[in-house]
Amino acid sequence: MGFKDLFFKDRNGKLTARSLLQGEVARKGFKLFLCFAIILPLLVAVKPVWAEKIKTVVWYPALTKPYSSVFDEILLGIRNHSKGLTLEIPINAASHADMRHYKSNDPFIDPVIVLGQQAIQLAGQFDQSHQFVAGAAYHPLLRDNFVFISYHPSPKYVYRHLKSLFPSIVALYVVFGPTSNQWLKSVALKEAQAEGINLKYSETRSLRESAQVMRRIIQGIDAKKEAIWIIPDQSVIDDKVIVPYLLSEAWEKNVVVISNSLAHVDRGMLFALYPDNVRLGEKMVDISRQIALGRYKGPKIQALDELKYAINVRTAKHLGLELDQARLKRYDLVFPQR
Repeated sequence: MGFKDLFFKDRNGKLTARSLLQGEVARKGFKLFLCFAIILPLLVAVKPVWAEKIKTVVWYPALTKPYSSVFDEILLGIRNHSKGLTLEIPINAASHADMRHYKSNDPFIDPVIVLGQQAIQLAGQFDQSHQFVAGAAYHPLLRDNFVFISYHPSPKYVYRHLKSLFPSIVALYVVFGPTSNQWLKSVALKEAQAEGINLKYSETRSLRESAQVMRRIIQGIDAKKEAIWIIPDQSVIDDKVIVPYLLSEAWEKNVVVISNSLAHVDRGMLFALYPDNVRLGEKMVDISRQIALGRYKGPKIQALDELKYAINVRTAKHLGLELDQARLKRYDLVFPQR
């Protein structure tokens, strides 16, 4: 049967496709269907040999415990999501040339995952033909060949959690440094508008200026409708002077103060959202695979969505929050710790 046998002329002389349910075509078409029905699942099930060679390459700072705990958790997420096919390089044990070798000699390699500010700075020395997925740091490297996942929690989740505890709060004060968190400020303002929060931000250039701003805020704040959000930044937020002053005044005036720092919650701020490091590692693997396949459509810089929650129950009680055991199950860490 040739190609012409698949067609016939109708009564108007028009060439029309013959029905696959007719005669010999039907029989051969059905046989062809059976072949595909049997072979196709086998083709899908058989994994290409080269796929076993794919590795997720990770650069990370070689630290000793307990300082390595954050990176150990991220690496665990990376290993789990990569099914063990990882190449982990502590950056103080490999030269720049060694890393270039790992990057360029494997045609099936994912973009390199880099963890921590030191590894990110090293990756920035490579030309833009190399792709990187960076995380576990606060300050992004603005380059086209980088996808950066900040360690700052996504502001929208901060706003939503605040509103879930205190629905009457409609405004939030925050201080940004002059340059370090400009991208975060942009995201925070956009998401505040979407969540019905009036974000009242100040930009300061020194610790002295920040102290003056905080004093004005705490003296004029409406504790029933407004709260304070601390984004850790050593250039404008001082844990030795500003934070103790703020905690003391907030306690006296029943002001809600939240933070992005677990250490601040331990000291008395109400709650913090902090990184879920294992899930962060898994997300970095997903993004690296999407980049390798040319399918990544997300932003080059993004705040962290993979989060855990911490609360200070002593502060919550002081502010009039009643948190029973059912509500406390929402939190991954509860302070004060016993």
